Amino acid sequence: MFTIALRSAFAALALALATRATVARADPVINAHPRLLLTSTEKSRLLSKKNANDASWQALKARADALATLPISQYKSATRNFSPAGTIYYSYQGEGWYDAALPLAFAYQMSGDTKYSNKLIELVQEMLRAQTDPDNQPPNALLPIRPDNYYPARNLMSVLAFIYDYCYDQLSASLKSQMVTLMNDYYDDTSVDGYQAQVYSYAADGNFFGGHLYGVALMGYASFGDNPRAQEMIEWARIRFDGMRGPTVTTSKVPQAWRTQCFDGGQRPAVSLDFNGPDISGNPFKGGFDFQAWSYGSEEYSRMIDYMLIVKSATGEDIISPHIDWFSQILRAEKHALFPNHFMIDPTGDWGGFQGAVILRALPNRLAFILAGTADGPAAQHFAYSEISESTIPDVEVFPASEWVQFFFDVLSRPSTELTLPPYYTGFAPSYPQGAHSPGGTNGAIPYFVMRSDWNSNATWASIKMGDQWWDDHQHYDAGHLIIARGSDYLLVSATDWKTELDGNGNPIYGRSGILGTSLQSLESSLNNTLYFDDFGDFQSADEVGSGGQSGLGIDEVVANELNQNFSYVRSDLSTAYNRAGDQTDTPNRKLDFFYRNFLYLRASNTFVVYDQVQAKQSSNSRGAYKKQIRWHLPERPTITGKVTRLDHGQSRLFIDTVLPANANLAVVDEWKNPDPCDGSIPSCVPFGANAATFRIEVSDPQNPLFIPFLTVLQPGSNSSSATSNTQISSLDGKMIGVAISGQSIVLFNNQPGQVPAPITSTSYNFNGSDASHTLMGVVPGALYSVVLTNSVVHVDQSATGNKTASPAGVLHFTLSSLSIPFRRRSVHH
Repeated sequence: MFTIALRSAFAALALALATRATVARADPVINAHPRLLLTSTEKSRLLSKKNANDASWQALKARADALATLPISQYKSATRNFSPAGTIYYSYQGEGWYDAALPLAFAYQMSGDTKYSNKLIELVQEMLRAQTDPDNQPPNALLPIRPDNYYPARNLMSVLAFIYDYCYDQLSASLKSQMVTLMNDYYDDTSVDGYQAQVYSYAADGNFFGGHLYGVALMGYASFGDNPRAQEMIEWARIRFDGMRGPTVTTSKVPQAWRTQCFDGGQRPAVSLDFNGPDISGNPFKGGFDFQAWSYGSEEYSRMIDYMLIVKSATGEDIISPHIDWFSQILRAEKHALFPNHFMIDPTGDWGGFQGAVILRALPNRLAFILAGTADGPAAQHFAYSEISESTIPDVEVFPASEWVQFFFDVLSRPSTELTLPPYYTGFAPSYPQGAHSPGGTNGAIPYFVMRSDWNSNATWASIKMGDQWWDDHQHYDAGHLIIARGSDYLLVSATDWKTELDGNGNPIYGRSGILGTSLQSLESSLNNTLYFDDFGDFQSADEVGSGGQSGLGIDEVVANELNQNFSYVRSDLSTAYNRAGDQTDTPNRKLDFFYRNFLYLRASNTFVVYDQVQAKQSSNSRGAYKKQIRWHLPERPTITGKVTRLDHGQSRLFIDTVLPANANLAVVDEWKNPDPCDGSIPSCVPFGANAATFRIEVSDPQNPLFIPFLTVLQPGSNSSSATSNTQISSLDGKMIGVAISGQSIVLFNNQPGQVPAPITSTSYNFNGSDASHTLMGVVPGALYSVVLTNSVVHVDQSATGNKTASPAGVLHFTLSSLSIPFRRRSVHH
């Protein structure tokens, strides 16, 4: 876990936040049980499904019937991770108890059969026993709620709450009293010592934060009327959701952040929490993406939806409608995140367990439920039930939602219509922030951009992260990281996300899907497709977490960005990702002067162009000039011809052409034997051991000057595709640099100095092709330009009577023919 130094002015800040929180009392809790999810209307709806012998009821009943016959394994701290077959067991992190409790609880509510409630009472009795078992007592053992920084709290609290609420009529007064006591113990323990539960935690974007909110709230709502502290629990959770401070929440219990800020603004990244860090904030969930990955993120969004539904079922208060746009954003983000094969999904972030980046159905099912009756309802329904395919990869499974989720949330008769979306998406804005910070300079979303060639099953899919800010656990140090996939083939990969399959002898199997096996889940940027910078410990951390040079103390500084039907373009200053402190007075000590990444995707030719401008300071280290590489990670060993790398993987092929440096050295590294940080210059160096069944290309300039321009063309295609011929070009005045791609595309980037180079108002360049697309980046946004082709020279000049209009991000995109003499006006694409 990432540790940050909080500001010395913490007390004053906490007081300010306490006064900022809204003081109010939420709607009162209803008297009747059940009250968690099940209103009288919802229960009637579910009873109708049960009476109709709906398939989801049959599945739920079959699961509950099986569970009702199983013995319950005792929780013992020393053996808590065991999963005895044929029993109801605790592992993993209490999920075994949770996965058993919910089907039994719903089955009892639908049938009234006490075999289900009796098994739940038996489970409660085990929870009570485990809490007092001498074998589970600290300091040498862990109570059931405490492993891994209280991760199980989300499961154990909700299990206790559902049993109390759904089996209320079967619980004796004595057992109710014991359960209330255990609830209060769980609450006191977690709220004081639980990771991300403390008032000083800014981690409203974390799954621990959300898990504690969810569990505490459910205990409060379930026990209200019997538990004098229930209202305190309800209000403790509510202020963590939207900052609404109830009467029981004293100043000392007001948190520094709450969940609504993650969508609407006010959440602070790590850099702003560090000593003397800048006063910046944002909304990392805006747009629907969760940096924790679609693994932890899907589960966290699902818990959040359940919490919001439970507030309504327990009190009648609707906290969903005011935030319904969140779920429309999540719907779009997840649809765009889905790979062209409709079951693999964006792998960015951590994926625990043996199976990796495959969509989890539980969140789409909930989105269809919560968006029903809105304009996006039919689209959410279609996405959940018609757009997710079964796996075509052996041993990879698209797991169904749990039986109770299908029974409660699935309504297959709702209207269903596919949502037509453009082949690109981001939550970030505006188009031309010029390196400005949030709040004020941007809308606060993470600068994360997703695109695809089209919506077909063999399409190219890509994403690029162009922000520096680090928010919370399960996010990697990945500023500048680019991913490319085609169909079912993951081509340009992250070595930290990649899951490695092993043969019977423990050897890696190369060239697999990257979905099955174990993964590193490591932070370091050395495992991503970005700049690897090593200053030999002169400034940056020499520990493994700092391998590659990035840390969690960067600031988002996007210069320009635009996604449209013709192209996707982003320029960003990624230099601060290599900072070591939030205190900006330390930045001049950084040995990396700057790292500007310019990214372009041309949809018509399905081509990516990346122009990196990298400059280091002069080194006085005995090891010489600081190491600067651009790294590209691949799923199997590529072949290299000259400066062109070719990867064949599955049904696809990827060419990576290193256009610059002109004298580039390309080294292939087998990352199962990852040598980082060793390069052979120090005999005693010991590798970190960050090994994965991937290969990387290290691109460097053998002369290693202070400034190195890296210009790369990446071309995915079928396994029979051919490489383009790429030639480095420059404007005649030297202001622009780029590449001519097989005479069909001219790409030019603004090559003037600075984070925000002066926009190009006039330039010219040679052109001898025919009917090529021209893309010039870094011109004046929205300005008119005259574009004239004369004697094989293209003249581009800003003019009030110009025939081309620059895009909002400062891009001119047009088509010219060398045969158009005299100049003929053509249609403009912008």
